Amino acid sequence: MSLRTEWYAARVKRQQEVLERRQTVATFQEETRSHQQKVWQEEHQKRTAFVYWLKDYVWGITPPMTLDSGQGSGQTSAKNKTATNGNGSVGSTTDKDSTGGSSSTGQKTGPDSTDDSTNTTGPDAKGDSATTTGPDTKGDSVTTNPDSTGDSTDTTGPDSKSDSTDTAGPGAKGDSTTTSPDSTGDSTNTASPDSKSDSTDATSPNSKGDSTDAINPGSKADSAPTGQDADDSSKATTEDTSSPKTEPFPPADQSVLEFNGEDSYILVPIKESATEITNEFWFKTDSPNCGFFSVIKTNLDGANDRHLYLKDGNIYTRVHSQEIIGSTDLNLADNTWHHVAHVIGSSVGGQKIYIDGQEVASGTKTASDFNWNDKIAIGYSVDAQDKYCKGQITDVRVWNKARTQEEIQSDMNHRLVGDEDNLMGYWPLNEGNGEVATDKTGNDHQGTIHSGTWTEPEASSSKSEPLPPTQSTLEFNGKDSYITVPIKEPATEVTNEFWFKTDSPNCGFFSVIETNITSGNDRHLYLKDGNIYTRVHSGAIIGSSDLSLADNTWHHVAHVIGKSVGGQKIYIDGQEVASGPKDASDFTWNQMLAIGYSVDAQDKYCKGQITDVRVWSKARSQDEIQADMNHRLTGDEENLMGYWPLDEGNGEVATDKTGNDHQGTIQNGTWTHPEDASDDTSAKPQPVLAFNGTSADYIDTGIDAQPSALPDTTWEAWVKPARDIAAWDMIFSTDDGGWDRFVAENGGQFYISSKGGAWPATSADIDEWQHIAVVYTSDKQLRFYKNGVEFVYDGETGFGSTTKSLCIGRSAANTGQCYQGRITEVRVWNYARSQSDIQHDMYNRLTGSEEGLVGYWPLNEGSGTTVTNKVTNTSVPKNGGTWETDQLPEAFQQDNEKSSITKPKFALSFANTTSPSDYVIVKPFAKSPTHALTVEFWIKVSQDGRDRGTPLGISTPSKDNEFLIYSCKDIEIYVHNSAQKSSVAFKKDQWQHCAATWESKTGRAHLYIDGESMYSTSLAKGIVLDANGSLVLGQDQDSYGGGFDTKQAFQGQMAEVRVWDDVRTPEEINSLMNHRCTGTEEGLVGYWPLDEGEGDVAKDQTSNGHDGELHGVVWSTADELPLKPFPTGASKT
Repeated sequence: MSLRTEWYAARVKRQQEVLERRQTVATFQEETRSHQQKVWQEEHQKRTAFVYWLKDYVWGITPPMTLDSGQGSGQTSAKNKTATNGNGSVGSTTDKDSTGGSSSTGQKTGPDSTDDSTNTTGPDAKGDSATTTGPDTKGDSVTTNPDSTGDSTDTTGPDSKSDSTDTAGPGAKGDSTTTSPDSTGDSTNTASPDSKSDSTDATSPNSKGDSTDAINPGSKADSAPTGQDADDSSKATTEDTSSPKTEPFPPADQSVLEFNGEDSYILVPIKESATEITNEFWFKTDSPNCGFFSVIKTNLDGANDRHLYLKDGNIYTRVHSQEIIGSTDLNLADNTWHHVAHVIGSSVGGQKIYIDGQEVASGTKTASDFNWNDKIAIGYSVDAQDKYCKGQITDVRVWNKARTQEEIQSDMNHRLVGDEDNLMGYWPLNEGNGEVATDKTGNDHQGTIHSGTWTEPEASSSKSEPLPPTQSTLEFNGKDSYITVPIKEPATEVTNEFWFKTDSPNCGFFSVIETNITSGNDRHLYLKDGNIYTRVHSGAIIGSSDLSLADNTWHHVAHVIGKSVGGQKIYIDGQEVASGPKDASDFTWNQMLAIGYSVDAQDKYCKGQITDVRVWSKARSQDEIQADMNHRLTGDEENLMGYWPLDEGNGEVATDKTGNDHQGTIQNGTWTHPEDASDDTSAKPQPVLAFNGTSADYIDTGIDAQPSALPDTTWEAWVKPARDIAAWDMIFSTDDGGWDRFVAENGGQFYISSKGGAWPATSADIDEWQHIAVVYTSDKQLRFYKNGVEFVYDGETGFGSTTKSLCIGRSAANTGQCYQGRITEVRVWNYARSQSDIQHDMYNRLTGSEEGLVGYWPLNEGSGTTVTNKVTNTSVPKNGGTWETDQLPEAFQQDNEKSSITKPKFALSFANTTSPSDYVIVKPFAKSPTHALTVEFWIKVSQDGRDRGTPLGISTPSKDNEFLIYSCKDIEIYVHNSAQKSSVAFKKDQWQHCAATWESKTGRAHLYIDGESMYSTSLAKGIVLDANGSLVLGQDQDSYGGGFDTKQAFQGQMAEVRVWDDVRTPEEINSLMNHRCTGTEEGLVGYWPLDEGEGDVAKDQTSNGHDGELHGVVWSTADELPLKPFPTGASKT
């Protein structure tokens, strides 16, 4: 090779090296910027957490923060400007001495640095022999990255200290300046952005002091707290910092659940994702090898995964298949409270365990391979040496997000509301009694507690006090009583709500005003002839009808205004009673609000009581209103502008609990005193009906409850059996001698009729009250519930017809099979109720108007010879039996005439955020229509749902768009791959009914929204569609049953999906669109109500058996969905 060739090759190589070096530099600069931003965000979140703590502390919600528990990091004494370095020695602050020599006695403020003798404050550290390999440096002497300034530095990197320094980095100001963002001089340790003082260790953003190490509250360190003299710093260094300490949690004044270590656990029906999840809770135990948590299939003996348990006092987890990680050198079985969080997801780089907010273990597994789970077990892990937990667990949370350390730390020390983003399930476990662990998210994942014991709280607390209140409230005299509050609420996206009690049918409650009650005014709330009314400027008046709210009982009212909810709405007791299109007030010069007064009312001043007044800078949804209307708030809820509980009991100031200092002035109000506890009727004996075990004591309800009349049904009652003998004590019966449907007690067991026999479901408690419920389904399934706990029959039921109506207290056919004991609160429903349905209202009286209720006999008349069915208001003879009084379970409410209990409405939610993961598939759909069809469904597009989302499509092996409703904007109908775009769009964040029809004969296709024809076109005339279809909800099929594209994935909720094999007329569509179907309607070939609320199957309610498989979707409540039961007397054809 010639010299010239060698020179040329060397030159090329050098150029390549220069390019690679420049790329390395660019990459490092970007990493540096990212690191600086991350540091800033971390510190900002810590500051935010401190602000929340401080607010809670001011209001007495949390105890004082103890600064001797490791808060602060290398903090200096305000007197002597000295700091401890983590090993007990005292070093200088990191100001002008941080750049010389081979070591520094300053603290290590860079993330994850581990060398005590090196000042590694992150990028641009200036010690000559320090390892400065960028963030997270852990070495001692090699200088291999840009920005280090030691003698052996490779000066081709940016910001090396040579005469030709590269000052291209942000903020560089001269040859001797590093390029760390916003650094302002050689003598400043700028370990986070925007530090502005030469002598300050500015480890939090924007710190400005001259001589103080400005650490945010909550950061972990070994040194003395801020303000501690140098002479006292040695005391701080002797503290145990092996595990971060936190303020006490849960509050000592709340009950928690005790697990006995032998057979205590909780089962919760919830299907959590296999990735991007977080499970967290608090625990307290002295058992070093016990189990805490696992996800399971069906029951404790089923398949399992995602365990959390102790092993020799350390925390461990296992993610299927077989990645086990755990902590070391911890002792968590110390009988003190600890918080644990387990995070899985690619967004956090694998799986991680946090104890008390600090990471203690990590692994590379980003997703579980176990995805057939359908429950979680709390207090149990089969991986643990001692499978059952011995100790206490509280505040269990499941998130469908892999949470960051900062997110975990930000809210682990306080209770949640339940409506937080990405919160799937939340069980505070602070009920204090009962066998139900309540899910506070509203998603109805209620848990069943087995053998748990509730601890007694150390003191009572009013924080979670129910509403309406029983303590002091403010009485308004109807003449000159009112409250003025200095607050300027917005003209739109606002909610005003409060509780009231009055017997005055035309009085005023609320208004916003300019300066006083005689000045300009708007947003009134008042009664008119007992109905609730409001007026929004200018002139938009809406009101309820057929209500009687002046009944001297407590009612909750909420008035919502905003585009996000489609105008203005009024809710009474959580139910919408009026609405209008006005979405913003034109009255914007308001400065105050008036409570107890409205100039629009006939009687301007309120006569009665008002409590718990709230103003939100958000147009709240019905779900949000219902979620917290029945309990007090803390005052720090998001979007809460002002909150006045009006429970002071004395004085003339209405205190704003938000901390925003909107204190109200009370004019001529009178404080009421708490009602005498002896007036609590729920603790008094109540009338019940006693049966003496003879043929003379029974009730023939007249209800036809055989399978042909009620294919799906639920029977419920509270019972107190009186004898434990081998005899058929019939509680319910339609039996005519052929072992038809019945529920009986025999020999201390509850028996349920099954196919030609009787199933011993579970034990009966003699001489004790217990709630029972039996569920029969049209697909021959049988379930029994005792006190809300589920027992499932593993066989198949089958019944013949019967000529007998439902009897209570005796067999319908055999007069010798009679019940001895007491019964009350008998209910018959026309649907198969879920466990959450039953648990929801088992302790409450009903009104008789609940959806799906066909028979309701409270059996609490107390006298007379008849009993009343409150559904029909008709009476039947009680045929013997004796009226007696008895003490019902403590939790049971004697009267709840204002009950609004209904069957919860459910829908399926499709997220589809980053991948086409959420859908429902019916494959094959063998009854797919060929010559004509009508497709219907209810849809609610998410506020940020993508425009091209696909609600529903049918594909075949030959045509991927055999029938398709494509896009949420400019909706298109496809038939046999032919399409026509419309200019019609679904509204966002609002339920709408959609129906699309097509017939081959004419090719005519129609689109209806909310029953109105929106457009029509001609498609595929004369074509016969393929009957071998695949129906998918939520995705566009680019192949038969697959080929999904994220860009075309639907985001929102769906319910009540129907496919007909004929063209429905507009009248037929309108007649049923707001009603459930039965599944037996003529022409209905597929019907998926999507109202199960749990499980991974969408049940086809027709007899065709086209059940849908659920993938990724989650069940959500949809109480605002405008659906009613099948109309009585309506044709089913």
